[in-house]
Amino acid sequence: MKNPTIASAAALVCLATFGCAPENQVNVNVTKEAEVVSVAPAATMDARSIASIQDRAIASMVIVEFTFDFERGREKLRGLGTVIDDQGTTMVSLELLSPFFPNEQIVDFKYIMVDRATGIETELDAVFSGRDERYGVAFVRPAEGVELDVPPLTFVDDVVEPGELVVSVSRMGKPAMYQPYVQVSRVMANVRGPVPQTLVSSSGLGMIGSPVFNTDGVAVGFVNSSDDHAPFMDIGNGEAMRSAFQDAPRQFHPAGDFLPALENPPTPESPIRMSNLGVAALSGLLDKEIAKFYDLEGTPTVVIGDVIDGFPAAEAGVQSGDMVIAVDGAKIPQGDTPEEAPEIFQRSLMRRSVGEEVTLTVIRDTPDGVERLDVPVTLGERPQQENAVEREYFEDLGFTVREVVFADLYNLKADPDTTGVVVSFIRPQSAAQTGTLGFNDLITDINQLPVESIEQFTQVYKALREETPEEDIVLTVRRGVDTEIVRIEPPRE
Repeated sequence: MKNPTIASAAALVCLATFGCAPENQVNVNVTKEAEVVSVAPAATMDARSIASIQDRAIASMVIVEFTFDFERGREKLRGLGTVIDDQGTTMVSLELLSPFFPNEQIVDFKYIMVDRATGIETELDAVFSGRDERYGVAFVRPAEGVELDVPPLTFVDDVVEPGELVVSVSRMGKPAMYQPYVQVSRVMANVRGPVPQTLVSSSGLGMIGSPVFNTDGVAVGFVNSSDDHAPFMDIGNGEAMRSAFQDAPRQFHPAGDFLPALENPPTPESPIRMSNLGVAALSGLLDKEIAKFYDLEGTPTVVIGDVIDGFPAAEAGVQSGDMVIAVDGAKIPQGDTPEEAPEIFQRSLMRRSVGEEVTLTVIRDTPDGVERLDVPVTLGERPQQENAVEREYFEDLGFTVREVVFADLYNLKADPDTTGVVVSFIRPQSAAQTGTLGFNDLITDINQLPVESIEQFTQVYKALREETPEEDIVLTVRRGVDTEIVRIEPPRE
């Protein structure tokens, strides 16, 4: 009698490899017993090995569910996660728990444990641990008192070379009872850049969140992002899974680049502190004549566009126009294009610790000529981001405001001590939309009263709506470089 797991694994290998383009075709020969899959010329893998990888991976994989509780309703979302330690800490792609989600709007985290034979689901309570944007991952862990009986998967820094085979393991959607599936692909290239990626043949990989193994069964990476695929399962009437099969992701994140994130994952009590240099408008040195003039041909270079007052770079004496060519004596890593140099530079500094001193080697034009300088800078902490601040939804007129963050003031070129609230949502066909309130408007006054905080704005707004419900709400807003008056007329019953 055939082993059904081996047979299904072999069949899925065939499905994966039949999608190869002619120039990348992998020849597959399956015996009648469906025990051996011969892949030529790069490698040979038998179906039992593939099934073993699948079983070990699935044992460590979970389905993570959370609810996006936003102004237009509540939507349950699910994605793949991999348990990485004995405490049940679970790694997911940052795309699943994107920084674009306000923290207070992602709630009710669950582990969905699926019986492989029956498809019956069991829910276990979980909590959101935090994001690590430095490495493109996020974490979930069991809620207090919950035991997650799932063995951890160990990722290893082991680079797979072009021509070698890799196996990715994933799950289908709910209509298929979340049954596992495998994709076997050939490595095409290892790509440099801000985030290293390994590209595979057109047979592709599993959906976002799928771990990737080499032929020895070692977890060497995971599918972390894809421009053409969403990280969510069971949305779009099955479109996500159809896309995963018909046009599977073709790149994965090598473990060597994200392993540091697994050593000390964030917790709600101890989030990741992101370092900050305090520069903006960075660019690569692209003009060949300029590079030749400064003797920087072939040298990855980052040109500083703006040095922000009050931040570490300004305090250390970095200047607009400085050309950074090294950090702590080491050249900026070479990307695949000059345009990638600023992102590589920023990402390398982002992975440093708050309070750490770095030395920037810069080329600077001075009245006395061109100088090469070493500028020591003590990195600060990144200002609070908009996903972490308080917000308030005013359903009657159809808009949400949130606290002001530094990025708002910088983008508006406003004084650092400017107060107000920022519009973060406008309901379609609402009174706020009719009154031309705009997304990202900075509200500085409400009915001629200066806005000092979100708490004060909320109190004033509610008092006005309760005491004079038929009168217009008049807001003074900063919109770009302009200041405008917005008049919101309450709906008449």
